[in-house]
Amino acid sequence: MASTKIADILVPEIWTPFMEERTREKSALFQSGIIRTSDELTNLAQGGGNTVNMPFFQDLNGDSEVLSDTNPLTVNKITTGKDVAVKHYRGKVWGSNDLAQALSGADPMAAIAA
Repeated sequence: MASTKIADILVPEIWTPFMEERTREKSALFQSGIIRTSDELTNLAQGGGNTVNMPFFQDLNGDSEVLSDTNPLTVNKITTGKDVAVKHYRGKVWGSNDLAQALSGADPMAAIAA
């Protein structure tokens, strides 16, 4: 008398539906507000040229002075500096075909678009 064993049957693979990582939306670093987009920097990046000049005021320094009704405070100047950012012309493209969608049962292009 023979009995059916595991080796005699097909065991289907069970998969959960495809999910999207959405790393940026879920990242604690992005959520903290430390990283954010800037319309000003986006506009600079989209302008002409290979670099962007970014002037800035340097930190104030020097010792404080004692207030006096006979000696005026010394007037100091503020100085400036300039950072130069290089524009990186880089890109990335994703694609999918109909067969990938048909075989996976999910829509890769919808995930790419999202």
